[in-house]
Amino acid sequence: LHGQNPYELTEPNIYGNMDNYGPAWVKDGKMTLGNPYPPLSILLSLTGYITAGDIRYAHLLAILLAAVLMIWLNPARESLLAAYIFLFTPRLFFVIEQSWSEPLVLLLSVAVVYCAIRRPKLTFLALGLMLAIKQYMLFLLPFTLLLFPSGTSLRERLRLWAQAVGVAFIVTAPLAFWNFSAFLWNVGLAQFYQVFRANSLSYAALYSAVSGAAAWQFLPFLMLALVYLFVWRFARPSPSSFAAALATALVLFVAFSQQAFCNYYFLIIGLLCCALAAC
Repeated sequence: LHGQNPYELTEPNIYGNMDNYGPAWVKDGKMTLGNPYPPLSILLSLTGYITAGDIRYAHLLAILLAAVLMIWLNPARESLLAAYIFLFTPRLFFVIEQSWSEPLVLLLSVAVVYCAIRRPKLTFLALGLMLAIKQYMLFLLPFTLLLFPSGTSLRERLRLWAQAVGVAFIVTAPLAFWNFSAFLWNVGLAQFYQVFRANSLSYAALYSAVSGAAAWQFLPFLMLALVYLFVWRFARPSPSSFAAALATALVLFVAFSQQAFCNYYFLIIGLLCCALAAC
């Protein structure tokens, strides 16, 4: 709002050590990251600040809208039950308090499922926004094959993907090209320099605590590849399968990652509830 590029900002390392960040993320006591989130996440969070003085109102609204969309997926008790399970997830308020952006990711993921069922012509729009909301959503792009009914032509699939990528580019470009090198470092390259966090909620952290050695850092990607193979072999195309595949991929990827915390598991629970509601 002050005309400053969010990817050029710096803040002090409040912990005073490198345990949480590593040398690539801190220089002369200052963080080298201004904002690690893609532009769409920043813009959507900004709406909460503009309207109510706190970005967390945007996250709260995202949670409520995600639950409403789950209910609207199908006129059945199961959809209502799925929304209740999601809304009464015990750590939901902790996710809001910490200002994690996963509520926004969940809302747009549920919106993709909703559009695929109720508003097919708008699926490309929801899908494009979903791809633009968080970096790791790009790894989940192959699961969009589940959104297409059997017999969908390659041309129709390519058209939907092209439209979705176009939407993602449009919402990302203004902030990204303001200072592309700063954007590329914050949103992309810096993520490869993340350090192992012993306090992660993952099997990698458990293995490290027991063995004293770090887990193989590429293990999450191996787990993701196994999910790809399983889904392509056994999953039946449907919006519900799409949501379930996203949840399965994320839970295995996160469970074996160097960094895994409450926000990711909140998203996974929400995706599973969406899959239930869409059945």
